[in-house]
Amino acid sequence: MSECPTLLQGTRLRATLVDECGAPLAGSCSQIVTDGFISIAMTDNVESPDEFKQKNAGGQFCVNQRSEPELNWIETVITLCQVMPELINFLTGARLVYDDADTPVPVGWGKDSDTYATASVALELWTNLGRRRGGPACTNGRTRHGYLLLPWLIEGTMSDTTVENGPATWVINTITQEGNDWGTGPYDVIYDRDGAVSPLLEAIPTTRHMHMQFTDLAPPDAFCGCQELVIPS
Repeated sequence: MSECPTLLQGTRLRATLVDECGAPLAGSCSQIVTDGFISIAMTDNVESPDEFKQKNAGGQFCVNQRSEPELNWIETVITLCQVMPELINFLTGARLVYDDADTPVPVGWGKDSDTYATASVALELWTNLGRRRGGPACTNGRTRHGYLLLPWLIEGTMSDTTVENGPATWVINTITQEGNDWGTGPYDVIYDRDGAVSPLLEAIPTTRHMHMQFTDLAPPDAFCGCQELVIPS
């Protein structure tokens, strides 16, 4: 049976480093899970169709047709309300600034010309789902979520930031790129038909810029800082 729920609120965001081929990058600091974001806006950037029109001497069209529009990329605007240096690094390529502890800890970031807009990252987003008054809150004892995936984001830049008598927000502008090698992903994000946790059931096509589906599996817990990602060989 088809599902027709309403996406309601963003609950979790996970950023994962990807390599030059768009594949998840294993490492001791390769993923970040946060709830410290305000919004994620996505706008298709579309190549306008070519139009072919020609009228004859009587004012009637000899030909009147156009090519199909093509998706260039999805312009993505991420607005953050938490200052997490590692996440800024993930999304923009900004160089981290460390303290002098025995095991140095990131305490900031620097915006340098040689690392500007060099980030390569995948983004996952979980949402709540709206329900009608009196409707069931769970399906088969599990809460249903919306799950969105942007498998490859590049060219992340930070918009102007204003420090004033009020909370500062941090706005990141980035775009999607095709050619990803996300596959089914390095994480369990769904339950399969046998009730076992599972990655995506099908590999993400290289032409896909954004993927959306529903899932019963709860999003990962938010964590301040980056975490290890181990990809089985």
